[in-house]
Amino acid sequence: MLTTSVVPLALDIIIKDEIIVSLASCMTQLYWFCISSYFQNFLIAAMSFDRYLAVCNPLRYSSLMNSHVFLQMIIGFWIIVFLLESSEILVICQFKFCGLDYIDHFFCDFGPILQMSTSDISGLMLQDLVISIAVIFLPFVFVIVTYIFIVVTILQISTSYGRSKGFSTCSSHLAMVCTYYGSLMLVYMAPSDPSSDSMNKYRSLLYIVVSPLMNPILYSLRNQEIKRALQKCIGSFKAVSRI
Repeated sequence: MLTTSVVPLALDIIIKDEIIVSLASCMTQLYWFCISSYFQNFLIAAMSFDRYLAVCNPLRYSSLMNSHVFLQMIIGFWIIVFLLESSEILVICQFKFCGLDYIDHFFCDFGPILQMSTSDISGLMLQDLVISIAVIFLPFVFVIVTYIFIVVTILQISTSYGRSKGFSTCSSHLAMVCTYYGSLMLVYMAPSDPSSDSMNKYRSLLYIVVSPLMNPILYSLRNQEIKRALQKCIGSFKAVSRI
C-alpha cells in the first residue's frame, strides 16, 4: 500500500516532468501514504515481538502467538492508524491554500503540502509530533528493547549451532528494520536547509521503493529452495567464467 500510493504518480511525474494534481487528490494520497506508513511501523514492532517470543520463550510461542492473536493485533493496528491519521487530515483540510500551488516533490508529502498553506500550522505541528511519537518513536523503541533481550538470550545459548540458529531467526527482520528506520532518519532527522530539501526527495525513495523491494529478497534468503537455486546459478556462472 505504501508503494502503490506513491509510485504510480511518481512515475507519471518523472515521465512528464511535472503534472497537475487537484488538492483533493493530493490530500487522498497523503492520507493513504500516512496510514500505510504508520501501519508498517506497528507491523515491524509486532514482528519483532514475534521474534522475541520465538527466541526467548520458544516453549510458550504456539500458545501466545496464534491466529486469534494475529487477527486482534491487525484489527487494532488498523483502527489506531485510521483514527490518528483521520484526525490529522481533517485539520489539514480546514487550512487555506492561497499561496504557492507548486510542490517540488514526486508525491504529496506532509512537509511540501504545509508549505503551500497560508494558515497557522503550529497546532497541527504539535499534533503531528504527538502522533509521530506514538506511531514511529515508540514502536522503534519497542523494537530496540526486544532485540536487546533477543541478543542477550542468544548469547546465553551454550552451543554455536543454537546461537547461529537464533541469529538466523531474526536476520531478515533485523535487516528490514535497519533499512526502513535508517532511511526514515535520513529523511526526517536531517538538518533542514534549502539544499537538503532536494536531497530528501531521493532519500525518500529508500523507504518508499528500495525497502519494499528488498523485503521479498531478504525473507526469501531463508527459503531452502531459493538457496539451492542461488547456489546453482552461482555454480553455473563460475563454470561459464572458467570457459
